[in-house]
Amino acid sequence: MTLVLAAAATDTGGPIATLIQQILWPVILPGSVATLLLLVLWRPWRREPDLEAEAGAAWGFPLVVGGAIIVAFASQEWPAAFPFPQRWQWIAVLAAACTLLGVLAAAIRSPVTSLMVSAGGAAIATGRLIDYGPLAEGIGRVPLALAAGGLVLVMEPLAVRRRGFALPAAAWMAFTGLSVAALHAGFAKLSLIAAGASAAAGAGVVVGLLQPRLSLARGAMTVLAPMFVVLLATAWAYEGRRELGPWPWILLAAVPPLAWAGLLLAPADGPAATPRRRFIAGSTGVLLPLLAMLAAVALAIANAAPADDGSGEPAYDTSIYGG
Repeated sequence: MTLVLAAAATDTGGPIATLIQQILWPVILPGSVATLLLLVLWRPWRREPDLEAEAGAAWGFPLVVGGAIIVAFASQEWPAAFPFPQRWQWIAVLAAACTLLGVLAAAIRSPVTSLMVSAGGAAIATGRLIDYGPLAEGIGRVPLALAAGGLVLVMEPLAVRRRGFALPAAAWMAFTGLSVAALHAGFAKLSLIAAGASAAAGAGVVVGLLQPRLSLARGAMTVLAPMFVVLLATAWAYEGRRELGPWPWILLAAVPPLAWAGLLLAPADGPAATPRRRFIAGSTGVLLPLLAMLAAVALAIANAAPADDGSGEPAYDTSIYGG
């Protein structure tokens, strides 16, 4: 990163400087802020666990993920007319709603009540705010809402069970693969939004490796689950000519359930487990979603339309973005 920034300093107006400018606000800045905030909240330098402090740190992850998505959106679309003229732009409002719900869920002491607020709130917000109309080809409000709320219900108990880097790593895989697929589908703006979420999840991986007690329970899944569902559905709905085919999207959709199955079946990493055992358990659990993500990325790259087909027409159908 230092070399890239140094090159950009000597390449003002050149391609490297342009690249840095394009990814600074939506990716680098949210990832850096997320890392700092999570380090302050979880303090990996502590030798003895502070259970009360850790319980109060649950709001950090939903805030950094939701904030990263909002910053990535605003860096490309601000200022924007409101109500938003394009259907996909309502992702920003959903991210804000889910962030508030995640922070609220983190403040609720009862695990059952917190889960109900997370899952119910995510489902209602998704169903009310996201509507692709004729672009969705069958993905209506109700299926999206059920998928968002259902994924929260499935992943939250796993977040309670698994601490450390494994779940942030699974989230990083999901959003990174989605970012690459969206880019090769011709939706660069959505790709950067997914990259912002990926950067925030990557911060969780770093902090989780340093602090094995890092937990995504109570709030984080309120943002991660519905935003992954909606970003994936948006990328699929707006891929105008379907060059990529169904398999990249199917494999990306399989990442969360594969992470759930892998981490559920991986060796236990309870309080008595050694750091080495925790690392092996987490690595084993995320192996299947990693393979699914790599396969999705490979297929997206292989099936993507060329940048210039010689016809003089855009390689991607951009008229659909105004729908």
